[in-house]
Amino acid sequence: IELARGLRARSLPEPVSHRGPFGFFERKVEQKDGTVKIDTTLHITAARISPEDYPRWRAFLAAVDAASEPSVLVQRE
Repeated sequence: IELARGLRARSLPEPVSHRGPFGFFERKVEQKDGTVKIDTTLHITAARISPEDYPRWRAFLAAVDAASEPSVLVQRE
């Protein structure tokens, strides 16, 4: 994301890495030269989810959703 002149990110979310039996989610955010780079990876390793695994699957997805929520706060320099 290219920031408008005179703006900078005031706060960036912490890096996140969540690994589980169904895959992994990673996100890191960095600021450099007037841009904010958000690098996100979601890799699902399970081809099928059995009904008895639905609660754990939902927990994994909830953790991914929660990790995706933090935002970047931008302010004038």
